[in-house]
Amino acid sequence: MRVARFVGLMALVVCAACEPRLLPASDATDAVLIASPSPESEVREAIIHSLNEERFQTESEEPGFIRARFERGGRMIQIAVEYSGTQYRFRYLASEGFESQGQGQDLLIDERYHKQIKKLKKQIDQRLAGPGPSAAAAVGATDAQAQPAEDTRSEGQVIVDILATQGYACVAEEARWVCTPPSDPWPMTVSYVPENGVTTIWFDSYSTRAFAKPCNRFNAATKDLAKADHSFTASCDDAIQSFRFNTAVVYGPDLDVVAWAKDHRDRRSEAHSLLVSVGAIRQ
Repeated sequence: MRVARFVGLMALVVCAACEPRLLPASDATDAVLIASPSPESEVREAIIHSLNEERFQTESEEPGFIRARFERGGRMIQIAVEYSGTQYRFRYLASEGFESQGQGQDLLIDERYHKQIKKLKKQIDQRLAGPGPSAAAAVGATDAQAQPAEDTRSEGQVIVDILATQGYACVAEEARWVCTPPSDPWPMTVSYVPENGVTTIWFDSYSTRAFAKPCNRFNAATKDLAKADHSFTASCDDAIQSFRFNTAVVYGPDLDVVAWAKDHRDRRSEAHSLLVSVGAIRQ
């Protein structure tokens, strides 16, 4: 009887040990200060080499931002690394094969993710601290061959990656992305339209039209909601019984993606409230 109880107790202990421990993903996003501020190019090289050492594949890159993926044994981690000459930080983007719970700022994920990030930090810090004299030449020769990875992302993917660093949860569809802001259940779609050498980014949100009230009743209301520069418009489609709220901006290096996304969310909320007040939106 004692043997049976002991075996049962050990089985419980072993089973408990097999349960993955979940930790907040945000615990791994704190900025890491660089002890001796360095040129941004040196910080980049330290990060690129460390990613390679830990078997991460660099997917895309732009100044101060690297997107990378780790795949092994049915598990995948996708992260962003933001850096400057004085600090760097990791951002969780996506994962597969890891136990997780919640989303956005409340995401909990398998502690193995944190161990992987901890190993990356150790590699980066060691490289930034500098190799010994005998290793310096070898590292310098390797670094001379390091070139920025070619960025093959579309303009839309660039926008979505920036939103992901701000906590947006984005899912790719055939010709667009559906992005849900943190602490806001109303999703918006992101798409891009290249035409005559200019790419326009579209942020779109939708509200359901009131039953048995055709769109032509609200032509004056939707016209009044449009901005003079046409960056924000509201339209109604009887075929899908919905109002569409659209923000259109020209893509370029100076585009403040986060600010325009917030502007869209503010204007769609205002438009929704005004249309509710005239009985145009289904409650």
